[in-house]
Amino acid sequence: MTGNIHPNATVHETARVHPDAIIGEGAFIGEGVWVDAWAEVSGWAVVAEGSWVCEGAWVADGAIVAMGALIGEGAIVDKGAIVDEGASVSKWARVAEGAKVGKNAWVREGAWVRDGAVIGEGAVIGEGVSVGEGVGVGAGARVDKKAWVPTYAVVPCPEFIAAITGGVT
Repeated sequence: MTGNIHPNATVHETARVHPDAIIGEGAFIGEGVWVDAWAEVSGWAVVAEGSWVCEGAWVADGAIVAMGALIGEGAIVDKGAIVDEGASVSKWARVAEGAKVGKNAWVREGAWVRDGAVIGEGAVIGEGVSVGEGVGVGAGARVDKKAWVPTYAVVPCPEFIAAITGGVT
């Protein structure tokens, strides 16, 4: 356990914090977590057991990174955002304030999940995709090809699409 760690932060003894990483006041770093060089976990953020915060990533104030999640190089998990268990936020992607990325979901490189959006369990948000404010993306859905999903839209899960189209997607 090394790095620039605030005295009021809690860092599990098995966590690995790079000497160039920053851990803010009140932050919690769980068992077996890795925080790479130039990464920052800000005040009162939580990074749970077995998660990885890669080089240059930022987990902002009050954000939660659940067990086994991956925050890629240069990625941002903004204030109050939640990245659920086993989810991945890839290189240079952003999960904005109050947004949630569901269990085992994948936000690919350069994608932006805007304020208050909710990405369902197992959904995939493709490279460069912009998911609008307050959007709901259903479990298992895939949004790809640098799409833009407008504010407050709903992208249903694949089962729902198949049900209303008679299996044609």
